Amino acid sequence: MTAVKNDSYKQYFRNNRKGSMLALSIVVLIFIGIVGVFALDTIVSLLNKQLLDGHAQALALQSAAILNTGDRAGRINHLLAGSRDLVYRSRQNLNQTGQVPFDHFRPLAQQLLNQARDGAILLEQERKRLILVRLSEIKRLLLEESNYNAYPDCITSSATEFVDHATVGSYNSQTAEIPSSQLDLALRKYDLKLHYIDEKTGLYYGEIDSKLPDDDEDLSFKLCRLPTLAHGCSLHDAAGYKPYAVIIDQGSELPGGCEQIPSTVAITLCHNYKGMLSHQSYTLSSSSMAATSGPAFR
Repeated sequence: MTAVKNDSYKQYFRNNRKGSMLALSIVVLIFIGIVGVFALDTIVSLLNKQLLDGHAQALALQSAAILNTGDRAGRINHLLAGSRDLVYRSRQNLNQTGQVPFDHFRPLAQQLLNQARDGAILLEQERKRLILVRLSEIKRLLLEESNYNAYPDCITSSATEFVDHATVGSYNSQTAEIPSSQLDLALRKYDLKLHYIDEKTGLYYGEIDSKLPDDDEDLSFKLCRLPTLAHGCSLHDAAGYKPYAVIIDQGSELPGGCEQIPSTVAITLCHNYKGMLSHQSYTLSSSSMAATSGPAFR
């Protein structure tokens, strides 16, 4: 009888041990599964972040290239400098006709000055129009990116990507890339006095309104900053960046523009996706900044 009881107890403990081992195995498998799901999501997140960084850089470079497409910004700078010099010389010629024996040239000198001033006014209008056109093109590009819901490089089956924030501006280290060597000596002396020209390089500073003296100070000649000569579009960091205007905020376009032609675009690209196994929602973001190409000539 005692032997039978002992066999029963052994069988009971053996069955309990098997049951405990089975339960423990199930718990371990569940734990491994949970860890595996989160580990997989972490790996996917890192891969998607790398893809997003590359996409943000490419989009920033593409946007920055618009700012000086066809060397429009560089040519506007040259036209402004040339128009300014023409107005100044025309004013000097008119002043000389106030004296004998040049007084009979005064009507012609006045006509030439009027034409030079009208040209400066038209050029300023074209400069403002160029800013609006370029900003509109950049906004359209970035908003098209925001409406592009299929992200083919993503490691998940469901993902959306959008531009959350975008600004335009310039770098403090940039100049207008316009030489002052061909200027009238008196005008160059005046510009140096007002710190329009960098004495070390002889180039005009950027982001200035190089007003003329006396009767022509009502005219505006706003020279923009640009990267160095023949310098292509390039990525930059935030050091020295000066924003002019916010063009997109929280994924929505903002109206308005800026006073100067910008040379740099800064964007923040966001990416929403769901984990492959956990189906948990994640949001990644990546910021990138790029400067446009430099002028084609000096």
